[in-house]
Amino acid sequence: MVRARPGAGNAAVKYIPIATEQTGIFDPSPAHRASRVGNQGVEAVSTTALISFFETVSNDLASPDFGPDEISVGAHVSVDHLAPARVDESVAITAILEKQQGKRLEFDLIAMQGETLVMRGKHHRAVRHRERFSDASKTIGKVADGMDFGSIFTVRGVIWSATE
Repeated sequence: MVRARPGAGNAAVKYIPIATEQTGIFDPSPAHRASRVGNQGVEAVSTTALISFFETVSNDLASPDFGPDEISVGAHVSVDHLAPARVDESVAITAILEKQQGKRLEFDLIAMQGETLVMRGKHHRAVRHRERFSDASKTIGKVADGMDFGSIFTVRGVIWSATE
């Protein structure tokens, strides 16, 4: 059951019951291997691929409760990568909504391959207005003297270039 979130006023985001759970099944391909993202010689599924699966399932859990002009974007991720995942076997990702604070959603997640716990973690998503977020994202590529967004990242507020 989905109810309007207390104090929502005109906001479209709805209250999602805590402990709402969703599982997604992913079939990793060779493109998901760690060796494809720079970890040469490691043919297991990469940490980054598993994190992207976490993001997908979390968004899939929450998005049916968004307003028509809302999207969610990843805001935080913290993981423990506990065991390798093979490319030739499905990975089950389970997301459980732990907390909703306004438009911020916090999830607990696990990745299982068969009986093996591959990864566990926390992921936060922020619900945003689609058009306003799109307009704001048009300026991101102008950060740090014109470097494109794909070549920069921040760590504790410091801008780093992937090409430096």
